[in-house]
Amino acid sequence: MPRLNALIAACLAVAFVIAAAASPIAAQMTAVTGMSEAGSHPVTGIAGTPAPLRLAFLNDNVPTRRHIDLPLSESDATLRVPSQVRLLLFSPHPDDETLGAGGLAQRVLKRGGSVRVVWMTNGDGFLDGVRSEFEIAEPTDHDFIKYGTMRQAEALKAISEWGLEEGDAIFLGFPDGGLHPLWEAHWSVSKPYTSPHTRRNRSTYPNTYTRAVQYSGATLVEQIMGVMREYSPDWVVLPDPRDHHPDHSATGAFVLEALRKLRASGERPFSETQAFTYLVHYPAYPISQGWMTSVNRPSAGGALSHGQALNGTQWVTLPIDSDELEGKRRALARHDSQAEPLGPFLKLFMMHYEMFGRLRPSQIMEAPLEFAARYRKPNS
Repeated sequence: MPRLNALIAACLAVAFVIAAAASPIAAQMTAVTGMSEAGSHPVTGIAGTPAPLRLAFLNDNVPTRRHIDLPLSESDATLRVPSQVRLLLFSPHPDDETLGAGGLAQRVLKRGGSVRVVWMTNGDGFLDGVRSEFEIAEPTDHDFIKYGTMRQAEALKAISEWGLEEGDAIFLGFPDGGLHPLWEAHWSVSKPYTSPHTRRNRSTYPNTYTRAVQYSGATLVEQIMGVMREYSPDWVVLPDPRDHHPDHSATGAFVLEALRKLRASGERPFSETQAFTYLVHYPAYPISQGWMTSVNRPSAGGALSHGQALNGTQWVTLPIDSDELEGKRRALARHDSQAEPLGPFLKLFMMHYEMFGRLRPSQIMEAPLEFAARYRKPNS
């Protein structure tokens, strides 16, 4: 009977997620309370801070084998990785790099290319994770920073499973749970954002890409542009701006804004740089293919209005072989702090394929402008 009850609960949770597909992200976030999904934080109650979407089935103890080998439609385009590609992979939190593109990163390396991973945040705002890890009810700012340091170390161990080294990793150190507010109310360097978790308005982590900068939207775009100029990527892989997690959608918009500015300025080689998006938090993803019908309707930020730049995105499939899937599993196991609070959710991504949205040049140029038009407030 307990097993049956658990299965019924899981089915109801999945039904809730699928039903939420038609709801704008803002409406969903307003109605949600409690723990967020991978790498984020509980609702803080701070004015102007979007509440992360809760995925109700995260802690359900249900089998995941049924999610692993979903059949692919014959019409799905296959992503073919050329040799010697320079891949720049953006991850909102430690573990998203593996969930969204762990197979692709390994394929690029196997084909003689290079990979650099950029983490926007250190995942240091995950309250339930901090409580579980340190067995404390009321964490201090120092506890959150200690947790972020631990997650950085886990991230480096994870990518080492693919043969990458510390020099292939970049930690921007921006605030977990605070990327969306940078668009809304903290764009200017004169109005920096202060993390409610670390109580800092800049990164205190020693290995941060640039420690002196304060948390603002304009600064973050400059940081991403700097990374791109240094690495000159052929492919940029980023969270899809339609992802329902605010840190993920905001990351996608920030990366596209940086790429848009580089392309608009005529800087080489960015006129030829290709952009691919991935999803982590989207109704019915990755447990069925129903998400593909709905994802091309919402625009940037998961909204059902205010622009259509991302409509008609071509989704391509990267088949993952057994060695790459094992590499993905080993990397995910290195994110040990996430196993207890998020284990069942993480296992959903252990499939023999990954999906990416291939953006057209016009989408690269228009999508961040749509995001700004929807979320950026005057005088922010």
